[in-house]
Amino acid sequence: MKRVLLLVFAVCFVASVLGQNAEAYRVKAEEGDAVAQYNLGVCYDNGYGVPMNKTKAVEWYQKAAEQGYAEAQYNLGVCYYNGYGVPKNRAKAVELWKKAAAQGNVRAKQVLVMIIE
Repeated sequence: MKRVLLLVFAVCFVASVLGQNAEAYRVKAEEGDAVAQYNLGVCYDNGYGVPMNKTKAVEWYQKAAEQGYAEAQYNLGVCYYNGYGVPKNRAKAVELWKKAAAQGNVRAKQVLVMIIE
């Protein structure tokens, strides 16, 4: 029970921090900062501090992914795989996950293993 409460607290804390920082992320994202672009994408993806908007999330993930940011490549792959904010494109998702996995992204590696099996 303590683990569940701790997990809920952690998720709420992260959501709160991201929501409060959405505008700060926007400023840095517009300046071309890949980490800020990714974080702003997460904000739009989940509605942290901004209205949830999968299309805007994809736009920001794309900007960060084009700069080689592995977390953005992974999340953008998830969007393409499921059709969140973009038409479903499983081949594009796999391409993005391979790029992220090549940089050591564990989640991308795990997804690729599951798809291949």
